[in-house]
Amino acid sequence: MNKVPIKLFDSNLNFVANLSAYESLTFTRSHRGIGDFELKMSYGAPYADIIRKDMFIEVDDRTDVIGIVEYKQYTEDGDGDGMFTIKGMEAKGIFERRLIFPTAGYSYNVEIGQASTIMQNYVKESAGSDAAVSRRFPFLIVDEVTQGANLRRQARYKNLATELEEIATADSSGWRLYRDGKNLRFKYVKGINRVSSQSVNPSVIFSDQFDNLEETDYIEDFSSYKNVAVIAGEGAGVNRVVYEENLGTFAGLERREYFVDARDIQSENVPSGELESTLRARAREKLEEVAPIQTFENGIISGTFGAFRYLEDWDLGDVVTALNTKVGLTADAQITMVHESYTGEGFKIDVEIGEPIRGVKKALEIRTSRLDGELYR
Repeated sequence: MNKVPIKLFDSNLNFVANLSAYESLTFTRSHRGIGDFELKMSYGAPYADIIRKDMFIEVDDRTDVIGIVEYKQYTEDGDGDGMFTIKGMEAKGIFERRLIFPTAGYSYNVEIGQASTIMQNYVKESAGSDAAVSRRFPFLIVDEVTQGANLRRQARYKNLATELEEIATADSSGWRLYRDGKNLRFKYVKGINRVSSQSVNPSVIFSDQFDNLEETDYIEDFSSYKNVAVIAGEGAGVNRVVYEENLGTFAGLERREYFVDARDIQSENVPSGELESTLRARAREKLEEVAPIQTFENGIISGTFGAFRYLEDWDLGDVVTALNTKVGLTADAQITMVHESYTGEGFKIDVEIGEPIRGVKKALEIRTSRLDGELYR
């Protein structure tokens, strides 16, 4: 097959070489979180021996499909044939190396505003121009826009990448790092609405009917779903500040209650008269994290065939319609992950449409970080 070109850069984003003699490449792009990659190169392939940690690879001159090397392995079989396996994360993974420090003189770093502004501020304060010199990534540029839902977030030594993913989840948005010469640009990204029921943008439908959905793994998961939050703020016992946030008019069997311990939101850290609205905003954010899941998790789509073309008609983050006509399943949902695979068999894309399924680890994180009952009486 014709290999997709790969560029290699050093840790300062200086161009080093073009990689063409490789065996296979898989690259996962994530809209809200951080994807990864795996590159396999035979012993003796040009430049395989010089690839080291913190070098960057870029796929096919697509400046947002860029990864940072974290792992390298060499194995040799009985015939003496050697293989390098090089793994890493999307370049966005550099934010896993930073925590969000409290604002000087305060217990937390509190941000209030639209989602894009909050994300941009946290990046600048933790890794960019507003951070201490030793914490800055010298090549980082933050593109500033004002978009998204109005949120209130506060963090205290929280991992920056985790916080960005949570904000993006609450806002149904995403974020990217784009290479711009010897810099990486942070950008807030809102996907394009391409569902079949709207008429503003060209619609995109993934379906067996259009030969662009070859496999279907459809899941509806209500196991962690909650729709009514009881949120408790400062105080103790009968004097504790408590509000109920109902996402609709849920009652009876449809009502699913959820306790949110928000003791960290103190009136002294909230503008006068905004304590209730701040607590209710937190409640809505937490309910977004336990929303029902509807997903076509493993729809395999041909990258250059079918009715709609990858990167031309649709991209990561767009909201599309997925349809299996055989069993009558339909979902309007966001493309949250794209797994690109370049092997001897050709080019293939495996997409996740809708919220990723919560595995055991994720379920445990939800249970332990947002308690089922009040911790302090």
